[in-house]
Amino acid sequence: MSRHVDPVALTPGGLDRLAAELNYLKTTRRGEIAALFASIQTSAGGDSEQELERLTAREEMGLVETRISQLEALLARAVVVEPTLREPGVADVGARVTVEDEGEEDTYVLVSPAEASARRGHISIESPVGAALLGHRAGDVVEVDSPAGIRQLKILRVE
Repeated sequence: MSRHVDPVALTPGGLDRLAAELNYLKTTRRGEIAALFASIQTSAGGDSEQELERLTAREEMGLVETRISQLEALLARAVVVEPTLREPGVADVGARVTVEDEGEEDTYVLVSPAEASARRGHISIESPVGAALLGHRAGDVVEVDSPAGIRQLKILRVE
């Protein structure tokens, strides 16, 4: 029985960032943790501090291997959304959208959940704001259901 796997829409930059992270984890971080673990194993003694270091190294290796698996699965399903293929002026994956929210301007880049990063202003198309913006144009007003209540965002620009 085959399992249907949904594609993951990524921007070209998002694909590059995720591929670089995977490469780093596989070529550098794995080796760093293996070397740390080997140095703990070969050092004399077996006190509780060494046991804690061993457990910490094992846990870190487990986290790295889990992230590698996640990235490999994600990249296997990746579909790159080229900016030139988007309809001009319409909020979609990869679009930079500037909105007015209670007199303040905010700019977001709409991305897949895999690329979302509040620090960089990249919001998921599955987030309340991202989902509300999808398919709209400059001049549209969208409503977003937030914990503080319904917010109205006026779209100023879509690039």
